[in-house]
Amino acid sequence: GNGRIFYSVPLAQDFNEYLSRVDHSFSEKDRLSVRYFFDQFKNKAFMDKSNYLSNSNFSTINSQNAMVSETHVFTPLLLNEFRASFSRQTSNRGPAPGSVSLSDLGVKLWQPGDVKTLEGINVSGFFNPSQTDPAAFIRNQYTINEDVNWVKGKHSLAFGATLLRGQVFLRNLFRTSGSYSFTADNTNDALASYMLGYVRTFTQGFGEYKDNNLYSYSFYAQDDFHATSRLTVNLGLRWEPFLPWHEQMNRMEQFSVSDYMANKRSSVYTNAPAGLLFPGDSGMPFYGQTASYKNFSPRAGFAYALTSDNKTSLRGGAGMFYDALQSGVFNNRFVDVTPFSPQISLTQPQGSLSNPYLGIVNPYPSPFPPPKDTAFPGPVLVITYDPANGGKAMTPVMYNWNLIVERQIVNEWIARVAYVGSHASRLSESLELNPAIYTAGSKLGTDARRFFQPYGSISQASFDINSSFNSLQVTLQKRYSQGLTAMANYTWSKSIDDMPANMGISGVGQGSNSPIPWNWSGRHQYDRGLSEYDHRH
Repeated sequence: GNGRIFYSVPLAQDFNEYLSRVDHSFSEKDRLSVRYFFDQFKNKAFMDKSNYLSNSNFSTINSQNAMVSETHVFTPLLLNEFRASFSRQTSNRGPAPGSVSLSDLGVKLWQPGDVKTLEGINVSGFFNPSQTDPAAFIRNQYTINEDVNWVKGKHSLAFGATLLRGQVFLRNLFRTSGSYSFTADNTNDALASYMLGYVRTFTQGFGEYKDNNLYSYSFYAQDDFHATSRLTVNLGLRWEPFLPWHEQMNRMEQFSVSDYMANKRSSVYTNAPAGLLFPGDSGMPFYGQTASYKNFSPRAGFAYALTSDNKTSLRGGAGMFYDALQSGVFNNRFVDVTPFSPQISLTQPQGSLSNPYLGIVNPYPSPFPPPKDTAFPGPVLVITYDPANGGKAMTPVMYNWNLIVERQIVNEWIARVAYVGSHASRLSESLELNPAIYTAGSKLGTDARRFFQPYGSISQASFDINSSFNSLQVTLQKRYSQGLTAMANYTWSKSIDDMPANMGISGVGQGSNSPIPWNWSGRHQYDRGLSEYDHRH
């Protein structure tokens, strides 16, 4: 035989959904609606104790939301709608019962005592008995909406507001079990490296615990003005400030190149290396970044009948749209670093599989809240927002515009030709501020060749990506008649951006950074080209 082993993993999943709704009319002017939805997913765990590769993790995900809405008609021309809603998602996961830990296998390594798991022993090209970290994720959102519609003469006015509170709570034993990777670097065979204990990478952390809170609000006003029988104009304005998430235990940090060069040090954690600041330090935004209140987004549009028979129309519009509500998981990695959750990430460490901490200090277990004199063993991993402009948040913004000509050809047939375009600015990018520097003939490891010492990877969330989209869209449509409707579309388009290939945009963290050095002049020109999702036709 060739030594290959085949095995299977059983799959057992349950899905449950429940929906209820009550509508009540108090009068012709007052209507109340109440709705509740619940969805549950369960994945059953499995472990074959004679073959640890054959395993699956358990998972339970509950999603629920509820809404109360009240519609009140003050007059036939004045309508008010109030909505209050709540959504909640809880997710629990973990390894199957009976799992083992690395310390059970003889590794000199601290392990969490309550749950055992093999997070990762990745032997490249052979096997990886990886299991998930035990974790609980809780996400809540409370929203209040108020919308008013008022018809006054030739004007159809609308204005309203949204108030939102978001919460993200994490209780995750992230990286606590430790994980290894083995490659063919030393032996020309990854399996031989594993058998000999030659480690390519080793990582371990002390969990991921986060208590995120957000308060957000926005206001809008718009007017549909029927200027003439053939012309309608739409004008609108929205104010949507960017307000950063608040990590209630102040698990946030900032690295600045200029502070590093000036040897500026933290007074909150006195053993932190130069350039690394925390909430409470001078020059450090308390929430990692400061709010942006100047997000005013106007929009305008029109519809004009070109011919007196109203069979040909010209419509167009343009507007600004801010992405002011940041995802609650964007700043997850900030809580995964020293001193909040010390992280060790070693490339080709001195130690072996059985003793990866040979020659360095093992920081685990680590106390929380961390004391003022917490040690920062190197290499120190860092996650930071861009400290430029006092750490002010740069809100992503989209500009959209279009121009459409539509003609009723015969009866129910309509032809439509449109130009649609957009431009986006300040899209998110993750930068590596501390890449290893290539040195010909050097035998130093990756971390030893980094410029900023004693740091390892320094990931910075920047908002400096641009994109553009232009398209010609042609439609031929037959409206419903005699039991038949039909539509044919053709789109010619081109999308260009300077986003690095395969760049993730949902957060910032080690391993997802741009490959172009951050300090190269004009570095974005190397990534400018067709978008990954570009389709000409």
